[in-house]
Order: sequence, then C-alpha cells, then structure tokens
Amino acid sequence: MLEGQAFYACLAPSQYNPPVVSTVGTTQTANAAKQQVCARTLTKMLKMNEEPVGTKTDSKTCLGTGIVLAGNPGTEAAPGSCTGTGFSAIEYPLWYVGIGSPGTSGTTEFAVPNGYCYANACLEDFAAVGTSTAFKGPAKLAALVKGPDMSSNPSTTTNACGRANNARKAAPANWSGGEVVFKVCSKTAGDASSCTDVEKQGQVGIFPTV
Repeated sequence: MLEGQAFYACLAPSQYNPPVVSTVGTTQTANAAKQQVCARTLTKMLKMNEEPVGTKTDSKTCLGTGIVLAGNPGTEAAPGSCTGTGFSAIEYPLWYVGIGSPGTSGTTEFAVPNGYCYANACLEDFAAVGTSTAFKGPAKLAALVKGPDMSSNPSTTTNACGRANNARKAAPANWSGGEVVFKVCSKTAGDASSCTDVEKQGQVGIFPTV
C-alpha cells in the first residue's frame, strides 16, 4: 500500500495534467478529461477510507437490510450475507473480469472490485495519450511487467502470472475513465421491455462513456 502511494504520488500529477501530445485540440481535451477521472479515482483508491466499523457480516441484524444470499430469508446469521464495513478499508474500483476457463465458452464476465484491472486500463491509456510517439510509452510500460510477465497468458500451469491481464475486459474506445457503474432502469416497475438496451445493460454493470 505504501509503495503504491509513493509511486502514484509521482505519477498522478502527469495524469491529472497530461502533456500536450495531440495537435487536435478536442482530442487533447478529451484525453485529458479521461486521465483526470483516472487520477482522481486512483488517488481515492490509494487512500484508506475513514468509515466507522459497520455491522459484522455474520450478524443477524444485518440480514434484514443487507445483501442476503439466495435461500437465506434473514432469520439466522450466515457469514457473507451482508457487505459490512471495516475502518480503513480500501475501496477498489469496479471492473469487468472474466471468471472461468480462459479462452473457452465457460468464461463468464462479472463486475467486481479490482484495483489492478482499473489501474492497468488507466496506465495503458496514459501511455498512449500522455506520452509522445518518440517516447514509445506503451513499449516502456510493457517493459515494467516482464519480471514476472503479467501481460501475457502463462505457457505453463506452474506459472500463474499473466492471467490477471488476460481476464480483464478492455475498456471501450469512448470510455470516460471511470469505473464500471450500475444504473437502475425504473421507467415502468416490473416491465423491462420499457427500458432501452443500454439501460438494461446498465442494470448489470456498464462502462461509463462520453
């Protein structure tokens, strides 16, 4: 955590106010806006929150108002049936991650808290839009993950490095820089047909776009 804070304290200013590398003003403005969102979100992630300790996840009182597991009506305590809170907990941005056998139909995408995937997306974007072509930002960024290589799928079952990058979903071209968000479509209660495809997708998690 402290190493991350020390590293990011040096990088964040460049992200929040990226150097001008595009001759097209609108493109530079859009790139800068995205990186500013990244800088604010990553800075928040690297700060331990100050929320007070909440109800324990195994408390019966939590089940009535917390996230209840399927089949658990809230009449008895069951660990994991509520989100709970912890003082100084770290809040990770949500991102889409593929869970299952890599490269097969068994892989399913879930929106989960994942600081690694979010940070990678932001830093890859910064290397592309915040560094000059002569600097070769993407190539230099790739060099940072070669020992161990976390950017490619492992060639042996004994080496798990690389699976994290292989599992994360790439952000869309018009990504705003924010984490995955959820938006409830409540046009007509109980009638999903009144919601647009985008609104339906937002109910299970969607990348914020511009």
